[in-house]
Amino acid sequence: MTATADPVTAHVARTRLLLTLMSPAVIDSAVTAVATQGKDTSSPAIGRLTLIGTTESPRVALITRVTPKVAVASYLTDSGIRHGRTILAHTSHPIQFNSWPNTYREQAAKRWKAQESLQWSSDVNSYADRHYEWALKTQAVYRAITHCPWVAFAPIRTTVIPHAMLVMVPENGETT
Repeated sequence: MTATADPVTAHVARTRLLLTLMSPAVIDSAVTAVATQGKDTSSPAIGRLTLIGTTESPRVALITRVTPKVAVASYLTDSGIRHGRTILAHTSHPIQFNSWPNTYREQAAKRWKAQESLQWSSDVNSYADRHYEWALKTQAVYRAITHCPWVAFAPIRTTVIPHAMLVMVPENGETT
């Protein structure tokens, strides 16, 4: 279970952090740090915060991947959380604390066998396992985030930012 538990725990932690980054206070603080100190010009690193969006509607995102030319940042949106709330309200797979991920794996396997187009891109086990992992992560987030469990169904968005356009938030008031 350790092999599965570690990515699930990491996903819960990342979802909690992304939810925190949506806070107006966190956004205001990041905007103030960039406005007063300038963007951090050090090399991008996974786990650093970056400003995305527009000047009128800034958003704080978490850098989750770095390549030599671009950085990938993850974030949640208000509309995504609204969508998650709707999905939770209308889901045909209600959260069950013990059996739901296994049930979702079985349903995915049946869906794979019934749709020939799915069979071209994957095998039944990898397709079912991917859905099981999604259900497991969703269930874990649902359990962990008590004040708005519907965030479990909210998609985590990503954006690709060239290094030259990246606006990293200064840490501890320092820039390089």
